[in-house]
Amino acid sequence: MQTAAKTSLFLTNLTPLKLVCELPDEVVSARFYQQIVLGLTKALRSEQVLQDYGDWLVRVADQAYWQRQIVKLEHVSNMLLALPLPPGFKGVGRYYRGMTLVCRGRHPEARDVLERVAEGGALGVRARALVSLGASEFITGDFQSALPFYVEAGRIARQVERIDPLVEFGVHKMIAAVKGEDGDHRRSVDDLERIFPLARMVGREYRPLMSDYLNSYAVELAAVGRLEEASNVSRIVLASPYASAYPEWRETFDEIAGRGLRPSRSVVGFCETASRA
Repeated sequence: MQTAAKTSLFLTNLTPLKLVCELPDEVVSARFYQQIVLGLTKALRSEQVLQDYGDWLVRVADQAYWQRQIVKLEHVSNMLLALPLPPGFKGVGRYYRGMTLVCRGRHPEARDVLERVAEGGALGVRARALVSLGASEFITGDFQSALPFYVEAGRIARQVERIDPLVEFGVHKMIAAVKGEDGDHRRSVDDLERIFPLARMVGREYRPLMSDYLNSYAVELAAVGRLEEASNVSRIVLASPYASAYPEWRETFDEIAGRGLRPSRSVVGFCETASRA
């Protein structure tokens, strides 16, 4: 009975957060945040409830990022920074603040924020920030400079008690992408095929991720001349309900179908709609 009452109270308290995450930018002013935070701070008395809030916000942020719901991502990052959550959540909030800046095209500001997270955050969020910094270099075409970020992210991820599967996936996928950019497409295909079980596992929770992975696989299949397979994989990708949020998936399909120049790949840890393979 007590457990049911506690759950009911948690869901009731969660309602304002659910609402604010869905609001457009112009509605959510600084004063509005202050009012929400003040009300929640008064309502939240238990450390366990605060931990539950923080965990829930992180899940919402992850889903918002992969579904490219940038307004929601920004609101959640603000909540993580503003609420009196347990230690560690501020660093996560700063990480998502950096990712929001990236998705809005404010790359110098984003890199500054992500570099600070990578230098001083908890190990898990440091690893994620490093993946994103590597992707930043990748986007600008400096593929070799991107590689050390991925290697360091993998090293740090192995130090935590439980490796973040998103980090593990991002590291392996982007190292394969670097190999592809260096012209070693066969090894890139091998690497991508090797992490298929990991992509499928992570994709169960972050559904756009599996299609995004398959898009990169199609890119490399096309690069090694396996055009029929590449086309078939790309068709599967376009059947995803998230295809409208990832226009590069359509670009990949069109360029494979037309045997065009270079299909488009997405970059893990970076909100970019036209990164090139």
